Amino acid sequence: MIRPAVTFFTSFFMLLISSSFSFAAESGPLLTIPEDELAAAAWCDPSVAPGSNKQTVLLIHGTGSTPDESWGWGYQNALPKDGFAVCTVTLPERAVGDISISVQYAVYAARYAFEKSGHKIALIGHSQGGFIAVWIAKFWPDIAKKTTDVISLAGPVQGTRMANTICTIGSCTPLTWQLAIGSEYTAALVNKPLPEGPAFTSIGSRFDGVVFPQPLASALPGAANIMVQKICPLRAVEHGLLLIDAVAYQLVLDALRHKDGARVSRLATSVCEHRALPGADLKAATRFMPTLTGVAVGLTDVKLFVPKEPPLPDYAEPFGNPGYRAQN
Repeated sequence: MIRPAVTFFTSFFMLLISSSFSFAAESGPLLTIPEDELAAAAWCDPSVAPGSNKQTVLLIHGTGSTPDESWGWGYQNALPKDGFAVCTVTLPERAVGDISISVQYAVYAARYAFEKSGHKIALIGHSQGGFIAVWIAKFWPDIAKKTTDVISLAGPVQGTRMANTICTIGSCTPLTWQLAIGSEYTAALVNKPLPEGPAFTSIGSRFDGVVFPQPLASALPGAANIMVQKICPLRAVEHGLLLIDAVAYQLVLDALRHKDGARVSRLATSVCEHRALPGADLKAATRFMPTLTGVAVGLTDVKLFVPKEPPLPDYAEPFGNPGYRAQN
């Protein structure tokens, strides 16, 4: 009787293991951050509920920032007025740390927003937040299945030369290495194929002095890649100003309201007459000022400098060859 019992429990245990691996493969890489920390970083407004007919949008802030500094005076005012519900995620350390940690917070927040709303969500990220939005939709299959749109505002999809400049001395912060042109992280983001389901839109400005050179820096293969100057040729809008720019916002709305991402042809040229998105609290725009300090300090703190780029997570390693990207 002992041997059959051992065989039964061994088989049962192996079944549990195989089921766990199957679940992980379907959902994506396992999260390593304690759940209570991830949960504390996710927030949704009261209108995010299964009975609501509003689509939920998860807003992902950028480097050196917080949800309130990036979104509290602009998108969090405008999106609800246009019929959308809003969730946010607070990335750790003002998003100046290793990006492989920050993406886990965004994954948890996306799942939280989906469960709270009861239907598919949209992802909008600014700067590094745009990079992260694309990353989690590509590398976590369940996020792609839960998402209608992935929208990047000034995202350093293919890196930014600013990071390369900082790293010229041969040492810089892990994040700066990761967001440099030619890094393994940017290669992995570009090389990983777009998943089926979500529509991808990348919006940028030719006058961006943080994520550059444009339009290359924000170009995502297979996505709707749009510079605001494609609509308004002389529009002078900088990196941070995309958070309040009326044209960028109309492109965002166009993406959210259609299944194929944003399209320039659907926007009237009259959008160029407006500078700020509707409902923007221009007096409160000063909230963004600490973000500028956060970026400067976070990327130049010599105490955080390392001599080389951190290794890719195992799940992204097969896609991290920059030379492979150059051949496609």
